[in-house]
Amino acid sequence: MKQASDKHWLRPEGALAFVAAPTVWALHFVAVYGLSGVACVPPGSGQQQAVAPGWLTPALALTTMAAVLAVALLGLRAHRSLERPAADAVGPHGPVDASVQARKRTMAWIAGATAVVAAIAIGLSGLAMLMLPACER
Repeated sequence: MKQASDKHWLRPEGALAFVAAPTVWALHFVAVYGLSGVACVPPGSGQQQAVAPGWLTPALALTTMAAVLAVALLGLRAHRSLERPAADAVGPHGPVDASVQARKRTMAWIAGATAVVAAIAIGLSGLAMLMLPACER
């Protein structure tokens, strides 16, 4: 029977940590431009509106805040992993050598750096969406 500790790909130094923040970034990008497209070209009209509906700006702001929060939590998780002492230096099959510990720290650092880049990108694209007129982009 597998235990929770066997799910190493879920840990901050695991494989999922590398793709989590860029995935949130990509989902934010699709959601923001999808919302803008749906709001500016109503179904059946085939023509772009000159004025965006009133719900668009709050929806874009909420989408951006949710994405930044998700990426910030991923970055915080990676940062906490870096601060954790090497108490898990003993694995299920005996002591873990220093190179494995160094690899885990490096992977967690890269996951945290990726989260920072994704948060900046999400913030800037969200800011551009909120500053420019919605249906004139």
